[in-house]
Amino acid sequence: METKPTIPEMAAVVTDIVKRFTKFTFNFPAGFIGIVWSDEPRMAEHLNNKFINISDNSFVSSGDFMRWFVELDGGNQSKLITWIDENYKG
Repeated sequence: METKPTIPEMAAVVTDIVKRFTKFTFNFPAGFIGIVWSDEPRMAEHLNNKFINISDNSFVSSGDFMRWFVELDGGNQSKLITWIDENYKG
């Protein structure tokens, strides 16, 4: 019989994911949208255009990244979080 993880074990996993997500917002790799949404080229192009245009500056800040992320629908937020969890080691 499989045992359920304890609350401290679950908290450790969540803490790790939150830390990596936070680091990702400050250090996202160039072209990450094309990688994450490589199976959906039109969506990748759409999201990349939104990402590029989200900033008033010549660069996308971590705050701009968060605004872009919050504007994603739940499925695309989950897709990005899953990709970060599986691929970003920060």
